Amino acid sequence: MCDNNKLKRVPTGFPADSEYAEMLKLKDFYIEQPITEEFLLAPGLLDRTVEEFRRTQPFIAILNRAIQYAYEEMK
Repeated sequence: MCDNNKLKRVPTGFPADSEYAEMLKLKDFYIEQPITEEFLLAPGLLDRTVEEFRRTQPFIAILNRAIQYAYEEMK
C-alpha cells in the first residue's frame, strides 16, 4: 500500500468515521514481482508472464471482496 497517494476524505457513500476510513482513502494497492534476467531470456516468456499475472487473481478477488464487504457493512 502506498500512503502518499490517498484521498483527503473518505469516498462518497462511506461513513467518515468508519474503522476502514484510512484504507478507503487509498487510491491504489499493488503487488510486485522482481524479474530476473533468466526469466526474461528463457523460452516461453509470454506464457510465463501471463501465468504470473494469473497468480495475482486471488489478491484482486480478496481485495474486491473486502471492499464490497466494507461497503455493505456501512450502508
